[in-house]
Amino acid sequence: LLFPFSMMSAEGQDLGIIATKSTKDLENMEPQLKAQLIAGQPMIFWKKQGMTAIEIYKDSGDGNWKLLDIDMSPNYLDSSALPSSGSSITWKYKAIYRYHDQRVGSWSNEVSVVVSGAV
Repeated sequence: LLFPFSMMSAEGQDLGIIATKSTKDLENMEPQLKAQLIAGQPMIFWKKQGMTAIEIYKDSGDGNWKLLDIDMSPNYLDSSALPSSGSSITWKYKAIYRYHDQRVGSWSNEVSVVVSGAV
């Protein structure tokens, strides 16, 4: 049984095996971050939205934002060393999308988590 290409294309799009054609508004792309502790380490949740990667920045509680990672697939587990035993600190994160090795869009919302050292 043969189908016209246009019919196969529409069916493939419905099944998610053929991408729909769309234009990306690269100027208005903005990651929406969420953070949660997983086994004591921060997990940064984000959606790819057709972008190549995401630059994740972190403030480890000293007020200085530093590049943490360029992540190409959601989600990101921050495996940085935790504070010393019995102490806690707030870590903050923000991110910006990358599309073909260029920054695009706007900075994300900032998210924060309180991390604690093991007792």
